[in-house]
Amino acid sequence: MRTTERRFARGLKNLAVILFVATLSVACGKNNKSGDNSNGNVGWGGFGGGVYQGGNGNSLPSNWMDIVSNENRCQQGGQRATTKIQVNAQVNVGALYVGVTSYGDIAVIRNENGQSVMHMYLCPRAGLTGQGNLMSQVVVENSYSCPMGQVSNADVQLASSYGQPYYLGFRPIHVQGTQAQSSLCRNQQYYQ
Repeated sequence: MRTTERRFARGLKNLAVILFVATLSVACGKNNKSGDNSNGNVGWGGFGGGVYQGGNGNSLPSNWMDIVSNENRCQQGGQRATTKIQVNAQVNVGALYVGVTSYGDIAVIRNENGQSVMHMYLCPRAGLTGQGNLMSQVVVENSYSCPMGQVSNADVQLASSYGQPYYLGFRPIHVQGTQAQSSLCRNQQYYQ
């Protein structure tokens, strides 16, 4: 009986080693790009492609957050940090609203379990703690030009370990007739 138990235990140990080596060979292989963060972005929190309320009815490509990020690069470079806060805005389930700052920060507002939540992807700043609060009423609007809604106004104050807070003003990703343009959007009537 003990010999059988030892063989079984040895077999399990060998199986564990084989699975571990197989996992490492896949995860650390030469062509693996899963850890490549060459565009300086954090994970996007499950904001995939598809059709969202608030937009013009067109489908967003699955890499839409990468497009917004590349069109609104961080002024100082570096990797974005992420934080989220609840906002007082009417956001229906299935709706998505996006805004950016002139510094390159990105805000995505959606309904999560009945609460309106703003996900912020923040460019590097000295002493940034990630703790924030709203300084004004968030304004989200539907868009005829873009496949997602727009954050027309959201002023956010972020704490700094140096004592002086940072102030962020989010605007739409696409404003016809200005330099604020996105390849995800069309140049047509903007507000609904």
